Amino acid sequence: MHLADYIKKPRIQHIVMGIALLALSFLLYHQTLEVGFLSDDWHAVSIVKDTKNIFQFFTTNIVGNRVGSSYGPLWNVALFLQYHMFHLQSVGYHIVSVVMMAAAAFTLYGFLRRLSGSLLIGCTAAVLFVCLPSHVETVAWISSQPHVIATALYAAALYCYSVFSSQKKVMYYVTACALIACSLLTKEIGISFIFIFFLIDWKFQTISFRKTNLKKSLLHVVMYYLPLVVILGGYMAIRRYTTGVVVGYYGSQSLIFSFKEMIEMATRITVGLFVSYPLRDSVVAEIMGHMRLVGTCFVASFVGI
Repeated sequence: MHLADYIKKPRIQHIVMGIALLALSFLLYHQTLEVGFLSDDWHAVSIVKDTKNIFQFFTTNIVGNRVGSSYGPLWNVALFLQYHMFHLQSVGYHIVSVVMMAAAAFTLYGFLRRLSGSLLIGCTAAVLFVCLPSHVETVAWISSQPHVIATALYAAALYCYSVFSSQKKVMYYVTACALIACSLLTKEIGISFIFIFFLIDWKFQTISFRKTNLKKSLLHVVMYYLPLVVILGGYMAIRRYTTGVVVGYYGSQSLIFSFKEMIEMATRITVGLFVSYPLRDSVVAEIMGHMRLVGTCFVASFVGI
């Protein structure tokens, strides 16, 4: 067998891509290994240091009480394990952060490769993900580990659900449910999973509102989305119990829903992926000042696609 034919095997491509992303992650973030502990890192470590039973993480918020903050028991468990491996040697925690960044990029590569059917798109998206400057804080700050861990679990869940949606292999559905539950129990960023699952089903035509497929689509929604709703509802109930709020953060008040503020926040987050502060604020101000033009261009490009 020629080398070119050997490399074309998907399994070999996955291995090569995994090694490449790990190497790239360490190349870009190796300086973070010397950062040490920052700000909330000391507090987070002190919480797990004094914990005798890891199951108590599941009944409180991330700081060990029930007033505000976030709910991420699996992050507490992960930090608990790291503390008992590395104690106060910060380099170990930072190595975990870099490895998890590579893992998040690899799961994203797998999902987008499958969704698009293109090796190039999967590889490009994964490399871009690792190289985005907005991820430096996530990797350098140990207390931001739940973001990258939850992202890796989230992308892995999307991959499994895409396999289920296209091939109807129930094992992948069960795995997707387990992964998305773990993602939610690490950080709230996985809350949009039902919407993305719906888009995956739309992509693979599992759900269709045409008359020929309407009955089949409705049956799919009832059979496979009900457990997802149960997962989401159960998570929100537990979050309400442990933090005092269903939707909110750090304080007891809930978020105020303002469409304009939500648009501005989404714009700031998106621009922040590519442009650092303070230039980021100038770009956001320009976009928000020309929302009609930006909205028109967005609708036109969407219709064109």
